[in-house]
Amino acid sequence: MAHTVRVGASVDLGGLAKDLDAVAVGLGRQVGKAVALAAQPVAAATARSAPFDPEHRADRPDGLGHLRDSFTARSLGPIGAAIVSTHPAAPVFEFGGTIAPKGVPITIRAVEMAHKAAVEQAPVFEAAVASAVSRLLGEHNL
Repeated sequence: MAHTVRVGASVDLGGLAKDLDAVAVGLGRQVGKAVALAAQPVAAATARSAPFDPEHRADRPDGLGHLRDSFTARSLGPIGAAIVSTHPAAPVFEFGGTIAPKGVPITIRAVEMAHKAAVEQAPVFEAAVASAVSRLLGEHNL
């Protein structure tokens, strides 16, 4: 199960998306795409703060790469974005916990990578969303 952090914008993009769809079908979806694109710097900041062990090979036989390479932003429609990871260790490092590989318990402290990145990158995210929405409105003379 991958960890998800919701990063919301400070404007009502849901209403805007509905209004844009009333002008042209599919136009509202472009708002969701813009939100996901704007959240990519949050995903990159999350990856930068992820624990990294150079001894851990990214080309493992099980296909499991480095934790830092597993983060991306996903659209939650026009209402926000999620930072997601396909790596099973992501929630353990985000929230902390105990794992027991080979029966030996290991306690991992919470690193809060996604949370810290969301707080740090919030102004960048909001500015990118505002810019993208303004551009979209301008392209359609709205």
